[in-house]
Amino acid sequence: MLGRIERSKRVVEMIEMVDGVRERGHDTHLHVIGPTVDEEYRREVEALASDREYVYLEGELPREELVDRVCSHRYGLHAKEFEHFGMAVAELAAGGAVPFVPNDGGQHAIVDDREELLYESPADAVEKMDRVLSNPDLQRDLRKRPEEIRRRFGPERFREEFRAAVDESLGRSTDATAETSPDLSEVPGRAD
Repeated sequence: MLGRIERSKRVVEMIEMVDGVRERGHDTHLHVIGPTVDEEYRREVEALASDREYVYLEGELPREELVDRVCSHRYGLHAKEFEHFGMAVAELAAGGAVPFVPNDGGQHAIVDDREELLYESPADAVEKMDRVLSNPDLQRDLRKRPEEIRRRFGPERFREEFRAAVDESLGRSTDATAETSPDLSEVPGRAD
């Protein structure tokens, strides 16, 4: 899971979901990655994680380590309810992880409204994860999506849409822009 360690992110519930999946015989684990915002809640999460060798409370990681972690795992879990979009979910999906998300809020768009990945409750999440982890054909089907996720939510699309919006506001044609727009990818200090 990626995100701030605070009550609204429902990290305790995610740990309990992983407990449920493990009880069904799946050898899963959970990396809790993100900065602490609520110290009291972090202590609660830490106490729960301390007696589970399969929960890694990692905190905030340098970007390179975060990318490596996401790209080396097959699944992601998100639990914040009524989230507008869920950038962490988009990052998980773009990195090749299949994210399980609540069925209330913007994250459903990232998983293309795939019922297999949308859950209504922690118990439903355990059911959905068990179903996916038990079905290799379904796993393969769900993994076909990383390129589509990058196309829909990646930095290239953002750059293209941003340039188009600027061009439109300046009254320039977007066709001519491709030829006259500077390549900003080589700007020192630029973080895409």
